[in-house]
Amino acid sequence: MDHPSPLEYLRRGLLATVWVGSVSLQFATHPLLEKGLAAALVLYITISLTNTRGSNRVIALAISIATGLLLWNGAPFSGVIDSFQPTMIFAALLPTLLLVRGTARRMAAVQLTQERLADLPDRLADIGTLFGAHVFGAVLNTGAFAIMSSVISKEADEPRRLAAAAAANRGMNSAILWSPFFIGFAVAATYIPSVQLWQVLALGSVMVAMSFGLGLFMFHRPFGLAEIKQALACLAPIAPAMAVVATLVISFGALSGLSTMGSVLIVMPVLCGLWMSRNPGAARATVFETWRGIGSMGDEMLLITSAFILGTVAEQAPVITQTVAPLLGENLPGAAAIAILPGSMVILAVLGVHPIITGIVLLGALTSLPIEVSDVALFHAMLVGWSLGTVISISSLSVVISAMMYGVAPAQLAYGRNLRFVLIYAVLAIVILSGMDWILR
Repeated sequence: MDHPSPLEYLRRGLLATVWVGSVSLQFATHPLLEKGLAAALVLYITISLTNTRGSNRVIALAISIATGLLLWNGAPFSGVIDSFQPTMIFAALLPTLLLVRGTARRMAAVQLTQERLADLPDRLADIGTLFGAHVFGAVLNTGAFAIMSSVISKEADEPRRLAAAAAANRGMNSAILWSPFFIGFAVAATYIPSVQLWQVLALGSVMVAMSFGLGLFMFHRPFGLAEIKQALACLAPIAPAMAVVATLVISFGALSGLSTMGSVLIVMPVLCGLWMSRNPGAARATVFETWRGIGSMGDEMLLITSAFILGTVAEQAPVITQTVAPLLGENLPGAAAIAILPGSMVILAVLGVHPIITGIVLLGALTSLPIEVSDVALFHAMLVGWSLGTVISISSLSVVISAMMYGVAPAQLAYGRNLRFVLIYAVLAIVILSGMDWILR
C-alpha cells in the first residue's frame, strides 16, 4: 500500500497542479497563472532534491554554475524567466505519459501482444524484441522495457540477456524518430514549431526503416522476410489502437490549431479516461499508478528545467553570441548544422552527457542564427541525436532502466555492441538528412 508522508502529498499535489494548469494554458494564457505554475514547479523540484539521483544533482549543479557564469557575464536574467514557458510543456507531458503507460499496460491487446512475443522461438526472439520495444516504446517510452524484459527466460545467461537488452534499447529509442510521446520531440517542437506531425511521421518512417535494416544486418543475420513477418505478426493486436491514436492526435491538432504537443496533452488523457470508463475494474489501479509515479519524477524535471534555463540564457548571452555564434557562423551551410547537432549529441553522450543538455543548448543556438536550413531536416537531426545519444549515454534513463530490467551492467549496455551501431547510423543519418535538406530547400 502507498502511505505517503504529508511532504510527499505536497510534492505530488504540486506537480498535479502544474499538470492541470499547463494543459489549461493550451487554451488561454494569463500572467498570474503562468507565474503561479512556475513557482509550484520550482517548489516541486526543490522538495524533490532529496529524492533525486546524486549524478543528476551533480549535472544540475554543473548546469547551474554554467548558467551563473553566463548571467555574470551579461546575460539578462529575463532568460531564466523565459525558460519556464517551454518547461511547462514537459511538466504536463511527463504525467500524461505516466497515465498513458498505466492505461496501456492493462489493455488486453497489449497483454496479448506480449504473450505472442514470448512464444517466438529463440532464433527470432531478438527480432521480436526489437519490433516490440519499438511499438510499445512509441507510447510507453521506458515502460516498454518492463513489458519486453518479461519475455526473456529468468534462466537466460548473461550474453543472452545483454543481446536482448541491446535490441530493446535500439527498438525503443528508434521510436524517438517519429513518436510525439517523447521529450526529444517536445524539445524540437519548442524550438521549431513550424514542423507538423505528419512531416515527422513521413521522414521518421524512412529513418526507422534504416535503423531496423542496419540493426538486422549487423546483429541478426541470417534473416529473411518470413522471419520479419512472423515477428511483426505479434504486434497485430495493438496496431488498430496505435492507428487510432495517431489519427486523433493529428486530426485534433489540425482542427484546433494547437501544436502537436498541445494535441497530445488534450487527446491522450481523454482517450485514457474513455478506456477507464469502460474498464472500471482497472481504472483505480491506473489512477493510483499515475498518482504514485508523479512523485518520482524529480530527476526528469530537475534535468529538464536546468537544461532549459541554460539553453534560454545561452541564447541571450553576449558571450555566446559574440564567441560561439561566430564559430558556427551566419553562413554555416545547412548540411554542417545538421551534422553538428546529432554529431555533438552522440560524441558527448559517449562521455556521459545526457542528450537533453547538448540538444537544448545547440538547438537554441542554431535556431537563433540566420542559417539556411530546412526546418524538417533540422527537427529530425535533433531527434536522431536524441535517439542515438540515449542508447549509449550512461546517464540515460533508457540505459539505466533496461540494464536493471534485464539484469546487466549499464556500462556493458551503453558501450557494448550498440556503440558501433550508433556511430555507423549517425553517419548514415547525417548524409540522408543533408540530402533531404538540399531537396527541401
